[in-house]
Amino acid sequence: MYKPLGMASTSSRYTDFIARPNKALGHVLVDGFWVQKFNRDPGTESPAAGVSSSVNDLAKWIRLELANGRFDGKQIVDASALGETRRPHMLTSYNPFTKLPGFYGLGWNVSFDDHGRLRLNHSGAFALGAATHVNLVPDEQLGIVVLTNAYPIGLAEALGFTFMDLALYGKTTQDWFPVFRKLFSVPAAIGVVKGFDYSKPAVTPSPPSQNSAYLGTYANEFFGELSIIEKDGTLAIVEGPQPKTFRINHYERDTFTYETEGENAVGASGIIFALGPDGKATQVLVENLDVRGEGTFRRVPGR
Repeated sequence: MYKPLGMASTSSRYTDFIARPNKALGHVLVDGFWVQKFNRDPGTESPAAGVSSSVNDLAKWIRLELANGRFDGKQIVDASALGETRRPHMLTSYNPFTKLPGFYGLGWNVSFDDHGRLRLNHSGAFALGAATHVNLVPDEQLGIVVLTNAYPIGLAEALGFTFMDLALYGKTTQDWFPVFRKLFSVPAAIGVVKGFDYSKPAVTPSPPSQNSAYLGTYANEFFGELSIIEKDGTLAIVEGPQPKTFRINHYERDTFTYETEGENAVGASGIIFALGPDGKATQVLVENLDVRGEGTFRRVPGR
């Protein structure tokens, strides 16, 4: 689709993005300052989150969407296929302001406003430093895309919703900036869980059991296996589809911490063991993986 639309600054390859002399790298907030700290390679999930583009190119894509698949007089995408993406497939929420239902289509948040107009929007965000938003009103031939190269704080969404209000009503219906700032202040909104604040030491920490009580392999159906090993005289956790090893530090009794890395990093996160009658751990909860309750791993018998 990029070529027929003339989207010359758009690619699904990370190597193309890195090679461009004019590009925006992701920024995160560190001690009150926005800094470029991480490089994110989305090659493995390119269809879901690996496209690099410009607002000029994405404006062409918006034109195609608003014209039901046509661009400069040519049918590029089948109109019925686009229509299926916009059809409500599941109920997701009720708008807290209008009380109208919201749905999910195929890649779109789908809703209808108080004038019965179809409203389409979607956001993309990564904790390593990117936040984007697109908002369309096909009946009005109106659309906006917002690209930012910073940790998501709701700014992209607030700009998109404010623009739509001004274009459709001549004024804002809400102050969208505090609305989205509050939403994005909840870590789970972007798929992470901060858990307990481990930067503050335990008041009266109890000592841990012997390292042997925690060593072993643990598993759950969602994430698969992780291992607790001994490395250089201390405990470490080995996790991930391409296993990485992280040192773990004692906090209190059977609670340890480790420094998370990558896209959903949240700083120090808890690793909490539950011990059985024999003094060996039967399961472990990894807090930063427990976004929706999938963070408990049970010991694999014999391992």
